[in-house]
Amino acid sequence: MQSFRHFLRPGIRAPRMTPLAACLAAALALAAPAATATNWVVGNCNDSGGGSLRATVASASNTDTVDLSQLSCSTITLTTGAILIDVGVNNLTLTAGNGAVNAVTIDGGFSAGHHNRVLEHLGTGTLTVKGLIITDAKYSSGPSFQGGCIFSSGSVSLTASTVSHCTVVGSAASNNSVLGGGIFAAGGVYLLASTVTDNIAQAAGSNMALGGGIFSSGNVTAIYSIIANNSVTAGTIQKAEGGGLHASANLNISYSTISGNQAQIAGGVHLHAISGSPTALISNSTISGNGSSDNFLGSGGVYINVPLTLSNSTIAFNTTNSSVAGGLAVYAATAQLQSSIIAGNTAGGVASDFGGSAAASGANNLIFHSSVTVPADTLVGVCPKLQPLADNGGAILTHALLHTSPAIDMGNNAQAFTYDERGQFYPRVFGARADIGAYEWQGGSDNRIFHSGFESGCDE
Repeated sequence: MQSFRHFLRPGIRAPRMTPLAACLAAALALAAPAATATNWVVGNCNDSGGGSLRATVASASNTDTVDLSQLSCSTITLTTGAILIDVGVNNLTLTAGNGAVNAVTIDGGFSAGHHNRVLEHLGTGTLTVKGLIITDAKYSSGPSFQGGCIFSSGSVSLTASTVSHCTVVGSAASNNSVLGGGIFAAGGVYLLASTVTDNIAQAAGSNMALGGGIFSSGNVTAIYSIIANNSVTAGTIQKAEGGGLHASANLNISYSTISGNQAQIAGGVHLHAISGSPTALISNSTISGNGSSDNFLGSGGVYINVPLTLSNSTIAFNTTNSSVAGGLAVYAATAQLQSSIIAGNTAGGVASDFGGSAAASGANNLIFHSSVTVPADTLVGVCPKLQPLADNGGAILTHALLHTSPAIDMGNNAQAFTYDERGQFYPRVFGARADIGAYEWQGGSDNRIFHSGFESGCDE
């Protein structure tokens, strides 16, 4: 089983799968292909020719599985373009085997001078990827600048996989937006125990760039996953949105961390619905250290215009240059806030955690600074005493609470979660009540003390 820690920048760690192994194995077994589908075995790590991934995918039909688990090698480097999943092959699974985690790498070859995506799915169903690393690709051919590593005319599903170091670059003359540095999906995107990191969507001229890590026109779900260190850039202001992800339909983020992403507007998450009645759900998750550079619009952490339910989560240390909100901005919608920390975020260097025009409701929250009315029992102007984003156990980086934190035993578990963000072995309720935020203090001494910078001496 291959590790993928070397793909991640300092401070961002790959999910450890030990607490999830049984769950993943069961899920993968239940998702086995139908009896009528064919299992095609990849025989070598060549770019093309008999037994190669390219040739095996070309032989596959709708609902088939392409199996890379029998390979004696671990890396396939592409030299003659993307792997094409053609029209009519609506649903296809690429797998390194049940329970595998980042076991096989498919390298786009950009470091060797090749400019192409890794996977190009022209079907309208779901491209499913299990146990693979998809990496090192650059797409700049156009006329549609979409998907640096993965392009799908349908939906994309990742399990125990990584998409990293992918870039999509647009042309000033094209008048087309640049969408999805790592993943572009005309349908939805589903992540389970997966990582999308270090991807870039780069627009030129007056064109827009949306979704440094992920662009999806459908529903986006992330469970036990990391979206980190992705970015969007553009040639003019207010044109680069959603450093981590850009979505326009339903959003469901749980047991996940979104950190270190950058944009002009919405460094972490940008959900901009233009039709229908989508909703956003963020639970048992951390959104931290994201940034937006625009001076007029946007939020460093989350910027959405649909009804939001935020439960048992932490939004902290995000920054923006605008006056909107450093942490969470919700517009033209309601915000149901339950047992969540929104603190340590700044706008133009000044404390700014929650803003927009939403009507906020809920209970048992800690919001250091808000420009909109918050529920009556909210702890306002109170330091949560968070420790740095770190490995505090489990599969995902979290902000631990100092033992003196006012968030301890002051939250609720209205959603009846069994575990906190870290998953198995970390109960959601330890002590008299649940703690506020994504992390449940389990007792014991503090590992470290630091200054957050958002209030002098706050985290001591």
